Amino acid sequence: MPSANKFNSDVVSSFQSIIREYFFTVAESEDYCVRLKSQNVGIRISYDIIRGGEVGFGFCINPCDEEYDLREIYRELEVPNADFYSTCFSENYQEVISYIRGTADILQAYCRSVLMGDKKTFMAIELRSSREANIYTRQGQFRATLVRADKEWENKEYLEYINLLMNFKDLLSDSDCVKFEYAIKKVEENQ
Repeated sequence: MPSANKFNSDVVSSFQSIIREYFFTVAESEDYCVRLKSQNVGIRISYDIIRGGEVGFGFCINPCDEEYDLREIYRELEVPNADFYSTCFSENYQEVISYIRGTADILQAYCRSVLMGDKKTFMAIELRSSREANIYTRQGQFRATLVRADKEWENKEYLEYINLLMNFKDLLSDSDCVKFEYAIKKVEENQ
């Protein structure tokens, strides 16, 4: 494995055209991590040997802002095969540098607004990220609630079953919808 200095030098070389065109400077370069910054945006490129040779990219508008990863950037800007091209795990140094060079090319071809630090683009990325996080959280809450609701169903506590699932009706499977309607009917019969 090449030294951190060699890695950092190769990263800067790979990003040379972006550095020139978008007026980036090397803000930091140490321990397999290079931070580039322009007046409008920061980019972090790192290589984590301990985590299976993960290559990481992070983007932010201000140094203290939340960092967005490459997948978030690619998905928002509709880069073809975004999920495939947004990750790299390799202990082969040549593959790592080839991936970093390819990423620099993709950024120039599809992500100009990010490289220029366009606030609207970063706001759209933030909205997408927040929306996806909310969906993920809601699905987790639904799964936990469904387990509790199934126990109420088994105990024939139909009103409690309905109350638990009322806010998740849109996530119910077809069979759960049938159970939900049945529970409503049972509650109405008992009133």
